[in-house]
Amino acid sequence: MKKNILTLILILIFLTLESNARQNFTVTLKMSPPGTLNTSDFWNVTVINNSGSDLSCYLTGTAREDKDGIIAKGTTVPVLFKKGINNIKIKDLPKTPDVEYLSSDSRYKESLIRQGKFPSGKYEICVKVISAGTNEELGSDCINQEVSEGGILSLISPADGEQTDTKTPVIFTWSSGGKTPEGGYTLKICEVMKGQTSETALENNRTFYEMSEVKTSTLKYPNSAKAFEEGKEYAWMVKAGNAGSNVHRLIILPGGQTINLVLTPIPCQAPFLGCCFSMSIIGNSTFFINSFKLTSSSNSVTSVNLAPGLWESQLTTGEIVVKKDNPFTMGSSIGTICFAQSNAPFPVSVMWSTNSGAAFFGPPDLITLQCPAPCPTGNCTIDMCVDWITGSGNFGTVQSGQSVTNQVKISNCGTTGDLYISPLFMQANSKFSYSYVSTTGTAYASNTPYMGYKLSAGQNVIFDVTFSPTAAGLKTETWFIAQNSSNFITQNPYPIPLSGTGTGTMPCNGITLKMTGVTGTDPNYLIDFGSVCLNTVTKIIQIKNAPTSCNDLTFTPGSLGGPFSVNASGSQYTKNPGDYENFTITYTPTIGLSQQTWVVPNNSDNPNLSALTITVKGTGVTGTITNMTVAPPAILNFGNVSLTSAPLTKTKIFKVTNSTPGCGPDLHLCAWPVTVGPYTITSNYTNCSPLPAPGNYAEFLVTFDPTVLGGIGTANYQLFTFTHDATNPIGPTYTIELRGKGTP
Repeated sequence: MKKNILTLILILIFLTLESNARQNFTVTLKMSPPGTLNTSDFWNVTVINNSGSDLSCYLTGTAREDKDGIIAKGTTVPVLFKKGINNIKIKDLPKTPDVEYLSSDSRYKESLIRQGKFPSGKYEICVKVISAGTNEELGSDCINQEVSEGGILSLISPADGEQTDTKTPVIFTWSSGGKTPEGGYTLKICEVMKGQTSETALENNRTFYEMSEVKTSTLKYPNSAKAFEEGKEYAWMVKAGNAGSNVHRLIILPGGQTINLVLTPIPCQAPFLGCCFSMSIIGNSTFFINSFKLTSSSNSVTSVNLAPGLWESQLTTGEIVVKKDNPFTMGSSIGTICFAQSNAPFPVSVMWSTNSGAAFFGPPDLITLQCPAPCPTGNCTIDMCVDWITGSGNFGTVQSGQSVTNQVKISNCGTTGDLYISPLFMQANSKFSYSYVSTTGTAYASNTPYMGYKLSAGQNVIFDVTFSPTAAGLKTETWFIAQNSSNFITQNPYPIPLSGTGTGTMPCNGITLKMTGVTGTDPNYLIDFGSVCLNTVTKIIQIKNAPTSCNDLTFTPGSLGGPFSVNASGSQYTKNPGDYENFTITYTPTIGLSQQTWVVPNNSDNPNLSALTITVKGTGVTGTITNMTVAPPAILNFGNVSLTSAPLTKTKIFKVTNSTPGCGPDLHLCAWPVTVGPYTITSNYTNCSPLPAPGNYAEFLVTFDPTVLGGIGTANYQLFTFTHDATNPIGPTYTIELRGKGTP
């Protein structure tokens, strides 16, 4: 009796804990814009964990179409759900979810794999949060969405979370997958207030900008429209009739602001006796940047030790996210990070976020690291000395438009251990600059594009530091040196103050036109796309009025004929000294060489540039070899399957992939049977349909359902044969052995 009562109590406790867990998890799927549904919407979910502790869970998702039933289901790897609100998107997951396509209608799988979108239909999307420890469901939510005919609106650029500044033109692009609607598109932009999501801003806030009847899928933000404001965020979307796109957020950073993560090797300092680096942040950003993601694709992270007020989540062995509640302080120490020991340099990348890692803006900062040599005796004393060889950090008075250079020497003035230093860039609007002169030590790649230096005892490195004022007045700057010294251990990076006073006015020199993205010299300029597969590519060309110009630069870019186009032509642009305009040249190649001339008349002083002509060329190419990969390549072995006791069948999958690199031709698989003896073959792949290169594949599900004892066939196997047009392996047929044995 006592045993039964104890069992009952334990059952009640378990049920109570399970009930509490369910009650403490709230799951909300975020609704997609009307008329659209993407594969990423499976995992666009907010999970509120009110259980009081962090919990490891995984997500499962299903997509059900009104007529065809469940068409796909997916499962993620376990994710740590912290206490409180967890906003999950597919890019936050440590691994791409496994997706199983269940519908016999191949259009679903083809659309989801190739386009990442659902075809037209009425859908129910459901997601569940499952405990990784007990496999119990802790919460779920479902949404219903109808995808309209005529294509799905999808935003392309600016990407979600992309950052820019007020001087860079913003060009909005999107795709519809169909014809331009009769009434055109409507672009809508709203400012995002603090604490709002992009979707909420578009639903509730006053419209910042709206343009209707847009007849193309590209719109350059007009110069005449209300200007974006520095330090603010904006949400944008596109509509066509009743259909709406997804939503992207655009971040406007204050002009000339920078932020960089500095990683400095820590040799010979216990307990950091491995491949360890100190982390610090430098720059002049005043924006609310409060997290970053560091990714090491070739060397695993072994430990992270952060300063107070910071915390980290390790998504994989080679990726961490560091966060704090408030924005990072420039010049502050972040902590230390250690990697697996490596003798070779290895790359890492860093991306920044303004919303605790919900979205990271790019492009990533690329850094090359070199592990410090292990210290043979444990602790060492490393001293750094900074001495000005000529002048000092105070450059005195300098005429605007002229320059003064002083020379500084940084030395390892200790007796044991190696000093590692990495001088960092000046601020973007600085009137100071530095350049390398010589070293008695060893140069190595540090924070690309920075160069680092390893200085043994007594060795040094010398730099020229130059002050070049462009206007009257006092100018100051702090030049930071990342270092691992013992005597300045609390000042990393080490600050070197610089100052100087400009006098007079900056002399000007006519009107000078500058270009980037263009090769050659006047008058023979070239934009060369090279050899391109038969898909659309672009290049960004910048036309700039040099800062030393006396007057405004005016120019009128002409048009380009097919297969080339330019996003702006026929309009006159006026640029102040130092200002510029970016243009997008688009190339949609046909096979063979294409060449056009882009004419840009302007008022520059250079006679060759004033009648500026630029040759634009490219060559469209296509592959001639189709590689086919079959996995497993030759045999499917089902082993023994009972005729009398469950399971009475076994299933296995093999995959055929078009593994031709680049832009090779499509692969076609034909005449594959649906039954071979006791084997049944099913696939979402349509017989003889194209599999484009590279990487598209067809999956075949083979079911073994024996009806007799023993092996099947004269050699105890059956042959599954299909035809193909690959040249490697040579066709026209490919055969797989199906092996299995019926048992009592």
